[in-house]
Amino acid sequence: MFGTNPTGEHVRNYRAVRAAAGITGCVAFSVLVSCAGPQPLSRAIRPQDEQAYDEMMARGAATPRLAFLTNRAEEMGITLAEAERRDDALSSTRNPFNARRDPVAVSRGAVIYKNECMACHGEHVDGRGPALPVPLDSLNFHRTGLRWDITMRGGAAGKWFKTIENGTSVEVKDKSGTPITISMPPFKDRLAREQIWLAVTYLQSLDKDIPESATPKSTEP
Repeated sequence: MFGTNPTGEHVRNYRAVRAAAGITGCVAFSVLVSCAGPQPLSRAIRPQDEQAYDEMMARGAATPRLAFLTNRAEEMGITLAEAERRDDALSSTRNPFNARRDPVAVSRGAVIYKNECMACHGEHVDGRGPALPVPLDSLNFHRTGLRWDITMRGGAAGKWFKTIENGTSVEVKDKSGTPITISMPPFKDRLAREQIWLAVTYLQSLDKDIPESATPKSTEP
């Protein structure tokens, strides 16, 4: 790099570059460690949000979507049809919630994830839910590259919304090596669009944003 006779200035510059690279690497590592996520359900979920969801569903609606929209209509003093119209008007590409600044949205989304997604995606959002025939690393939201992407730009929120809304399938091999298809059904008739965005908001959450007052809570149903 320096040829056969490096000067003192060259050496000093080289050391400065190496030091800067080391600092950058440490910062990047620290960011990844502190920005692990999604947040553990035991800390993301506020008890009042889980209670509100349970009470909403206990009223006997056929789907969480209908329960949510009926509740929204009553809260706002509008018809169910108007609540549906407003929900349908939500963007499918831009999340109306901010996972970094809205712990209430993160909590409500975590409740939806727990009730609708955890069986397959896993309690720790790692693709190891008990309903899956084999673990799926592609569903592991703790992968380094994905965490970096979510930390820096919020991940692929629009893509996740579409996947939840319309469903998807993947070809894998079971433990014996036999090809199988694992499918996620579309949720567009089961969840309101706002509920889908809340679930996406939970997926975008970071450990570093957990309020200091949050205390571990059980995730048992």
